[in-house]
Amino acid sequence: MIRRAALTWAAMVPVAIVNGTFRELALKPVLGDQTARKASVATASIAFLVLVYLLMREHVVDETDRRLLEVGIAWLAATIAFEFGFGHFVDGKSWGALLHDYNIFAGRLWPVFLGIEVLAPLIVKRFVLWQGAGIEGGQRPQGPQVKGVH
Repeated sequence: MIRRAALTWAAMVPVAIVNGTFRELALKPVLGDQTARKASVATASIAFLVLVYLLMREHVVDETDRRLLEVGIAWLAATIAFEFGFGHFVDGKSWGALLHDYNIFAGRLWPVFLGIEVLAPLIVKRFVLWQGAGIEGGQRPQGPQVKGVH
């Protein structure tokens, strides 16, 4: 599960770059900076949920909710480290500018994406169970088995 979770987060990096490029080149000239950023949070959130579904749907049903929340928290930590490390040391942004994207009171919705990122494994698990799609032959996937509980 750890390898799959790491692969899923790593796969989000190019998706996020494409999303940011789309925001800057297509949305920002039409919508303005603030609205484009809000729209970009929505598209990034949807893209991440789809990616988690595609890469982890066969794995999440066998994990406890606690374990899936731990995966989401690890993704959160990796995202924040990447954002601040890349943003400051590669892109040259000030710490203040980077922190500004986390200010929901200034209309920034980046923390909404981070919340979705943390909950994504649980959301996908619930969706797969609700969907009843089953992984093999249309059978409904079963959650973790606990001895003594039927």
